[in-house]
Amino acid sequence: MDGPERRAGWRFPAVLAAGLFGLGALSRSSIFSTGGSAPAVALNAAAFDDDTVGMPSNANQADWWMYKVTYPTLANRSGEILTLVNTSLAPVDMHWLGCTGVKMYAVLGDGVGLHWVEAPALSTGADYSLEYIVTYFESLTNATINGGEWNAFMHNRVQMYTKGENFIQMVKNFRAIGEHGLPMMLRKSVGYSGYGQDGTIQVAHVTITIGGRLYEIAAGIYNNTELTHLTESWKIYGDVECEPAMRLSWNDVEELDEYFAFKVSNWAQHSSAMAKWIEERGFAPPVLLDVQVASPAATETVANWLGMSDFLNASSTTVVKSEKCVAERVSIANTNDAFGGIQSTITYVENRLAKAFDDDELPMSVARYASYVETVHETTKADSGYGWGIAWDHFLDQHIGFEYKGTGTCSQDTIDLVQQLDKELKNSDLLVANRQEGLYFSNASGLPRNDDYDDADDNIGQQVSNHFYCGKWGTMTWEYNVAGCEDGIIVETNVCTCIPENSDRIYMDQNPAKKCE
Repeated sequence: MDGPERRAGWRFPAVLAAGLFGLGALSRSSIFSTGGSAPAVALNAAAFDDDTVGMPSNANQADWWMYKVTYPTLANRSGEILTLVNTSLAPVDMHWLGCTGVKMYAVLGDGVGLHWVEAPALSTGADYSLEYIVTYFESLTNATINGGEWNAFMHNRVQMYTKGENFIQMVKNFRAIGEHGLPMMLRKSVGYSGYGQDGTIQVAHVTITIGGRLYEIAAGIYNNTELTHLTESWKIYGDVECEPAMRLSWNDVEELDEYFAFKVSNWAQHSSAMAKWIEERGFAPPVLLDVQVASPAATETVANWLGMSDFLNASSTTVVKSEKCVAERVSIANTNDAFGGIQSTITYVENRLAKAFDDDELPMSVARYASYVETVHETTKADSGYGWGIAWDHFLDQHIGFEYKGTGTCSQDTIDLVQQLDKELKNSDLLVANRQEGLYFSNASGLPRNDDYDDADDNIGQQVSNHFYCGKWGTMTWEYNVAGCEDGIIVETNVCTCIPENSDRIYMDQNPAKKCE
């Protein structure tokens, strides 16, 4: 519900002056060196709003990418999250969603968005409030970081990557914040290749928590004396943490360093807002590698989602399969850029050794939590009195987002895909919430539009961003975002967190002449 509309306003100004990249303790070359020049495509960087999430691409008709990961968060946490993220991780902005609902979104170095939704009016079902769930995750995870036993909920994790020099500055910043109570987990993984080395390079991992979920920054430890010294006492991930799942999703550290440098340089050269943020912090935001999900049934969950997602050109890889741990990783094909082989992935992890995997002595386990989320989705779907595509629960705000880049604004391929999704998802047994951004209504009461081609309420030729939020298997919703126009509008509603249904059309019907605000 917090994804970008189709980027329709790209501009092509001159590349920013080199003096803009005074990076404090870091040199521009140390972060951005790629062995080549960055593309001369520029984006409108007036603000980090939904129109600027994602970079322009030479997309083909089968081209999707993972463009965001979102979690619901507690009431009155938005200021705290915004400050923490903007200080230590990436530039972040905030939008109102109606009444007390807000979304925060950070833009990583590759354009991927990290989003958090604060919306007290939305429901997480009858048995567990969001406050209970997040507080429980926070208590378990913080206890583990402070020396306790690894728990299976810690596989709800966002893994990001950066270069060694940038990593050092980020860790120093984390530690400065840590003096005021920010828990950090320090780990290493081993056996990577690159720079002429074959399986001998180590990778450093530093992890913080936001809303009970883990956010990890990783970097290769190679030819950097300061980083080698900094990490020499860090523990190596082991069996209880399902070590194969904790490793980077890409084995060549040299290629990852080049990928990070290319992506961040592209953003910084073409976005004055990103360049300013980097200059002020002395480090650059990382890039997304993997979104991890704690699961009681990793193989089955991945198979179910892929069975519903043929249009994605997605495939899965078994990372590990043993009596101790199962991890299944999903990747998307056909991203068409200079580093098309390196994709953001999603990995479902079934860690049978970890505390809280299926533990009757704890208030909640991974198995019971997944079952509960699935039950809430089923109940929400069954209780909807407003027709297909309208119902909402707050677990839909716990999602990964896949965006179809398409061939252009209001192009036939995007309209055809919206209609295909409409047909296939209506025939499925998923809870589907369909929302549009950029949609015109005829008046504030939400009365139907009159398609006479003359009124300002018409969407003829108007770009509409269609978001299909799908809940069914496991705790993570899958969202499909496809641009469309008049023929691609399905349920004619956008978000409104004033009411549990999260629909501005319903809100305006219930409150005549009143907008969702």
